[in-house]
Amino acid sequence: MRSSNKATEDCYQQTQLQIIEFRKFLRAYKLSTGKDRSAMVKAVKDFLAFKHKYSKYNDSQVLEIYLTHLKSNDSVKEKQIRQVKAAVKIYRSQFMEFSSQNNGESTTLVVKARPVKSKVEAMPPTETKSAITHQ
Repeated sequence: MRSSNKATEDCYQQTQLQIIEFRKFLRAYKLSTGKDRSAMVKAVKDFLAFKHKYSKYNDSQVLEIYLTHLKSNDSVKEKQIRQVKAAVKIYRSQFMEFSSQNNGESTTLVVKARPVKSKVEAMPPTETKSAITHQ
């Protein structure tokens, strides 16, 4: 029984770390702003808690079950359901892929780095002037 509690606690801690890293990821790549970011993080956190109860299903199946569960709640609007679906999609397709490419290591370095906004900004200063005049 005790090992089951330990496994549950480890899973909870791992989920909490993923949520923290997901928030950093959203901010670093400017995929959302303050209020929207909080809503996206909450949606993913709720999805992961729900997913834990349905561990025998794959992510796509759990997402469909979760969205059906949300739709059954009259206080949840269709727009909110679309937002949850979008947040989970970003989490699964972008963040988890990024995380696996970095062996699950912290994205702290990414947060400190400033994402490139344009091709011009990415060029060294000597090339920038000629690139602008030739466009």
